[in-house]
Amino acid sequence: MRETIEQEIRDMGLQTIPFALTKVIQLYETKNSRHSTMIVGCTGSGKTASWRILQSSLSSLCRAGEPNFNIVREFPLNPKALSLGELYGEYDLNTNEWTDGVLSSVMRTACADEKPDEKWILFDGPVDTLWIESMNSVMDDNKVLTLINGERVAMPEQVSLLFEVENLAVASPATVSRCGVVFTDYADLGWKPYVQSWLEKRPKVEAEPLQRMFEKFINKMLTFKKNNCHELVPLPEYSGIISLCNLYSALATPENGVNPADGENFVSMVELTFVFSMIWSVCASVDEEGRKKIDSYLREIEGTFPNKDTVYEYFVDPKMRSWTSFEEKLPKSWCYPPK
Repeated sequence: MRETIEQEIRDMGLQTIPFALTKVIQLYETKNSRHSTMIVGCTGSGKTASWRILQSSLSSLCRAGEPNFNIVREFPLNPKALSLGELYGEYDLNTNEWTDGVLSSVMRTACADEKPDEKWILFDGPVDTLWIESMNSVMDDNKVLTLINGERVAMPEQVSLLFEVENLAVASPATVSRCGVVFTDYADLGWKPYVQSWLEKRPKVEAEPLQRMFEKFINKMLTFKKNNCHELVPLPEYSGIISLCNLYSALATPENGVNPADGENFVSMVELTFVFSMIWSVCASVDEEGRKKIDSYLREIEGTFPNKDTVYEYFVDPKMRSWTSFEEKLPKSWCYPPK
């Protein structure tokens, strides 16, 4: 099974790090002992990746003809996007008509299917006391969902519940004690596996200078920002790195001067574009004071900026292949409209 998991991780273009393997195996063991499981952890800590890897590994083992493994199908829904009536079904008070709910119809479909395929009903959203309390009878040994119209939906062996949540701050002990919990901690994962997977998709001639730039800047900038700057809206480390990669991918085109055919300037243009992308992703969320601090700190590491203004006032000019002030883009006579 471990070999299959490693293969699936590679096929998905992800990194086979011990953290990923451990989480998938923990999830597998927890799902074997409990029919409702919660994956808890902050955004970017690999919750979705864990169950997707497990799902495809189990399905692959089944296709390879291994006994005791089945194809896995998932039924995702977001419980917080629906009212209680839309989730579980409700009577129309005027006509006394019954309207089925999303969860009740998903459960009925999954539970009525007698194939041996495993069916995971996936709750992708916050767990709170409003809607989860009605699930307690499903999560304990009764495994029965009772609806307001008196209908009872029993959950067979092959159906299980999977919750993907950030925290259990408002879940009651009654709920938490009925579930198996797998905790994914972002601190164990970090941003490097994401960057590694992203670099593998870039051309090799570009990946090497990029790898150097990540090592030179990112840890220093993240630590400096955390210790010295205030963010108006806190930006998770991981989101900053994803924005950096996305911004770089959008900007690093031959039209913008990042052209592999242009051998002598290619590496320096990759580096300039990287620094620009970093300023407008990782370093962009700080307030005015923080920008001044980041400006002086960044100039210490990277000495290519002109002396006037802060590093936030410059962009990479593809023709000049150097930093140019944003003001150059404005017509000379332009000024703010007085009104």
